[in-house]
Amino acid sequence: MGIISISLSPSLLEQFDRAIAQDGFSSRSEALRELMFQYIDGRKVAKSKGTIYGAVVLLTGAGKRDRVSGICPKHRCVEGHLHFSRDGTIMHFIIVRGAVKEIEALTTELRKLPNIRKLQSFLASEGV
Repeated sequence: MGIISISLSPSLLEQFDRAIAQDGFSSRSEALRELMFQYIDGRKVAKSKGTIYGAVVLLTGAGKRDRVSGICPKHRCVEGHLHFSRDGTIMHFIIVRGAVKEIEALTTELRKLPNIRKLQSFLASEGV
């Protein structure tokens, strides 16, 4: 097995150690291997020529739902949302299926909306 060496700030290393302990990894090496596999799989999906399946999750402020749900019909996706009343955050979940370029066009359009606090895609293709 190969060995790599990296330099990290003490703060980043401390945060990483806490996170992997909470997630049940037995070692830094085990956690880094998992992250590397996820990164490699993500790159395979991004280069896929076939159909991609997944979800786009985004957080917005109150009152922004109509803008998000208005985008879905032209991209042939399904949108749902949850309201968190304490802070006014709305979590949108958009189910997607299509070519990489179609999903990239959707996420690009979503990122242009005002008051987007966070956008994350979870994508997979068959064989990856």
